[in-house]
Amino acid sequence: MRWVALGTYAVVLFLWCMEYGVPIGHDYVFVWIIIGLACASIGRTWKSMVHLLVDWGPFLLVVIAYDLSRGWADSAGFPVHFTPQIDADKVLFFGHVPTEWLERSLYRTDLVVGLSNGHLTTAVRPTAPVQWFEVVFDLTYLSHYLVSFILAGVLWVKSRARFQAYVRRFTTLSALGFLTYVVFPAAPPWMAAQQGFLDPTVGRIGGRGFGWLHLHVVRNMIDTGTTTTNLVAAIPSLHAGFATLVAITLWRSVPRWCRPVVAFYPVLMGLSLVATGEHYVVDILLGVGYAFVAHFSWNYIERWWQRRKDARASDGREVRGAEPPGGAPRLLVDPACPADQREGVSAVRRTAPFS
Repeated sequence: MRWVALGTYAVVLFLWCMEYGVPIGHDYVFVWIIIGLACASIGRTWKSMVHLLVDWGPFLLVVIAYDLSRGWADSAGFPVHFTPQIDADKVLFFGHVPTEWLERSLYRTDLVVGLSNGHLTTAVRPTAPVQWFEVVFDLTYLSHYLVSFILAGVLWVKSRARFQAYVRRFTTLSALGFLTYVVFPAAPPWMAAQQGFLDPTVGRIGGRGFGWLHLHVVRNMIDTGTTTTNLVAAIPSLHAGFATLVAITLWRSVPRWCRPVVAFYPVLMGLSLVATGEHYVVDILLGVGYAFVAHFSWNYIERWWQRRKDARASDGREVRGAEPPGGAPRLLVDPACPADQREGVSAVRRTAPFS
């Protein structure tokens, strides 16, 4: 029955993707994952279904709260920063900004002037046909919306404890990113170019690969999502942060020959974001750093908690070991008894045990 349910689930999901595109909204992703996990739980004990609701319910609430809070963060009143991240990239790359160099080298673009709501606006449009690397960049960008949650589902099926550990790190990384977005709103490269801080030919170029793959619905969903999210939540790059967390989580679970592929995932994510005008290199590095901070912080907390549990268990065993076996007679000695008499009693206990 379980395999029939899983097969039916796979067919329905495939038909959905063919009709409506890959589900990238967190609400859709969670619904499909929970349905899949429910199918995988068929034939197991009723506790599996309870664990499904107990584990994934709070996780879903955290992700939804994070999505909603991102839109609020840019209205907290802090000024938007344009130049610190540009200066940082110039320090790292000897006076150059990698986004400018990559877009000049990879794309041929034109500035298109138009009107939007009565205002004169400019937009950057590529003029050359879609290149193979654009497809790679867009698929990598798309993976951000899926991979973290698919990994969570796999972990839940294999080990509930590992799932819970992963969710703790995921939630912590999200919280650290949100707090930074509130106190340090930072403009991405494409916005900095519009304001005159970078070459005006720098733009938000990603998305053409979806058209080449006939995934126009995905591009439209991403464009719609950007109208309701925080456009100045560029530091840190949580796209890079979550990709790094995925790599950290998988590192010890995969064969050694797979580890370079796992490590390359956050590198490719960072390259895609920088080359399409979404982030600076310093944003990527901070996102990676935040992921390691979340991971190692929980490593320390979990080891501390385990040591505490082990100490309590050890104390309990010592207390139980100090008690005489059930039914064995106790030999009472008056504390006021002289020491030599107490030693004699001990000698009797050693040489003539009760039978």
